[in-house]
Amino acid sequence: MFDIVTLGETMIRLTPPDFALLETTTALQVHVGGSESNVAVGLARLGASVAWLSRLTRHPFNDQIVNLLRGQGVNVEHVIWTDADRVGLYFLEEGTPPRSSRVIYDRANSAMAHIMPADLPAD
Repeated sequence: MFDIVTLGETMIRLTPPDFALLETTTALQVHVGGSESNVAVGLARLGASVAWLSRLTRHPFNDQIVNLLRGQGVNVEHVIWTDADRVGLYFLEEGTPPRSSRVIYDRANSAMAHIMPADLPAD
């Protein structure tokens, strides 16, 4: 059915613009980020038939994730939707020398953290 299936948590990345610090910024840019979805998009761009599996909370940010992946040719039909839990987030402070970049994860109790083997399609 698919050449490749990836399974994982894609999160919303919030980044202060212009190398600002989280402690001083008044704005955040919204991005989509996740290793498994990045791999899925790359493989789809190379012509593979790819599906991405995850468990997501019904939330506009997660609609953004699914729409972005679908738009890149990744099959998202098997995403598990829930009204429970939360959206996984991470924050990226982009560094500029001599300050390095910093990533802060906020993904405890996200929807994907509560996925169970029985949630996954048998095939």
